[in-house]
Amino acid sequence: MQELTTIGESHFWDTLQYLAGFVLVLCVLVFLWLMTLLIGFLFQKGWVSGRNTEAPAPDPAAAGERPIADSADPRTLAVIAAAVYSFYDEPVRVIAIQRASADWSSEGRRQIFGSHRIR
Repeated sequence: MQELTTIGESHFWDTLQYLAGFVLVLCVLVFLWLMTLLIGFLFQKGWVSGRNTEAPAPDPAAAGERPIADSADPRTLAVIAAAVYSFYDEPVRVIAIQRASADWSSEGRRQIFGSHRIR
């Protein structure tokens, strides 16, 4: 009968050690979660900034670009402005819109054709 008690007590202490380790891991995870919440709160309130918000907007006339009204459909401009607003979550001013070059599509074709085996 004594052997069963000894085995039972040993099993209890082993289980308690595993439980203590599990609780420690959970406490560390909760601490990391709270720290990320705090950092996110600081960024949202503007106390910490990763970018310079005081930068002046570039003048499109000085860069020699066409005015936006001449370059695109008003509906397209509205969609682009809405996408930029949803990304920055603050009012923005679209200064210029330029077409993407065809270099990306030709690079994609080159990679696809390069991956084919020549017989």
